[in-house]
Amino acid sequence: MAGYIENPEANAESFFDGGWFRTGDVGFLGPPAQVSEQTLSSSAWKHPPSLAAGPWLTMTGRRKELINRGGEKVSPAEVEAVATMVEGVKEAVCFPMPDEVYGEQVALAVVSATGAAASRDFAYAVLAACRNALASYQVSSTL
Repeated sequence: MAGYIENPEANAESFFDGGWFRTGDVGFLGPPAQVSEQTLSSSAWKHPPSLAAGPWLTMTGRRKELINRGGEKVSPAEVEAVATMVEGVKEAVCFPMPDEVYGEQVALAVVSATGAAASRDFAYAVLAACRNALASYQVSSTL
């Protein structure tokens, strides 16, 4: 692997003209919207003045989210969509967990529509729906 040193093609593909690395992250320069000017100038602000003044890089999302499980690419949005189709699921979030063998493992968290603690049967119903609709490498190993 040649890397980036003295490799103009790799640099052009991976970096913007200003030297910013193309990470797939979406964001903007400036303080987050929830931090007001009053908060930035108040004595309650816990950061040193050099950090409070900025510039800030605020991340708001990613262009492309993928979990890389042993070379297989898993779209969290696809897993979440299947999980939320299960009766009783209000919300679902799919995320990577570290794995020594595969690099990342697929994990899934769900919120019950009733707000009650989920039962083992409920968890198995969610996993069964995922197994029926997704490829085996996309199915969460953790719920």
